[in-house]
Amino acid sequence: MGTPLDPIIGYVAAILTGICFPFLGHSQIESGGTAAIESVMRIAIVVAISFILSDYDDFQRLFVAGCKY
Repeated sequence: MGTPLDPIIGYVAAILTGICFPFLGHSQIESGGTAAIESVMRIAIVVAISFILSDYDDFQRLFVAGCKY
């Protein structure tokens, strides 16, 4: 079923994944200036919206195979 340590293990795994495999969208960033800030903000907004949507049952049912929420 699971253990009480599962959330902690998931948290540590997420941190390690973020450190080992940095956000791939940063390959589009230009060097400095307003263009770089706009690019980072645009990518961050898309990721934030995706993260928020992934919490909704309809979204999970659409994209996760075998989801029965």
